Amino acid sequence: MLEVLAVMESQSRLITDELVEQVMSVFTSKVGVLYLHSDQHSMERLFCKLGLPENAQLQSLSESQVRVFIEFASQSDFIGCGHIKQIALDPIAYGIPQCVTEKALKVFYQQVFSGSKFYLFDVLQGEHQEQAVIIVESNDSSVETRLLNSDRQQQNFFCHRPLKRELIKQLLTALQHAGITEISEPELVARHNRNTEQTLKLLAPELPVQRIDF
Repeated sequence: MLEVLAVMESQSRLITDELVEQVMSVFTSKVGVLYLHSDQHSMERLFCKLGLPENAQLQSLSESQVRVFIEFASQSDFIGCGHIKQIALDPIAYGIPQCVTEKALKVFYQQVFSGSKFYLFDVLQGEHQEQAVIIVESNDSSVETRLLNSDRQQQNFFCHRPLKRELIKQLLTALQHAGITEISEPELVARHNRNTEQTLKLLAPELPVQRIDF
């Protein structure tokens, strides 16, 4: 999603809240649910910033608290998703302007608080326990099932590239049909893969990387 908006921005499109809503609406109507996670520690810091107890619940926030929550939750200090946080911290390295990330997060949270079932926000508990990075290149649909079945004794980072390519294709086709933008599929896939591996190197440099292509 962020890569799509970044390419549009590079095409001299003005990235407004309305345009972000349009792109997200196309995704949720043609591709699937938009998902974002945070973590327990980031949420606790954010609630503390709002003067709320650490165990506060999102559904209990007042309208004014929701507005402040969205403002702070879109800033790097309170972003709980490691990948999105790195994008916000180093927009040049990722090729995604900070304003694009902030607008996308704000629109996402606005949809979450509006009660839309097509926007899913989750808060992960505890610490990362992953022991390896597995990048799936194979188009064999049984590969991931076999890997997941063998992964019950340990947790791994999974990156399923054929699935990501298919989702990107669906989104770009839908955006083109809606007359919103035309973007090269290979360009976007390359951007996405490069940014994913950039984050893995930053956040999990010590983990072994296994590439599956058969």
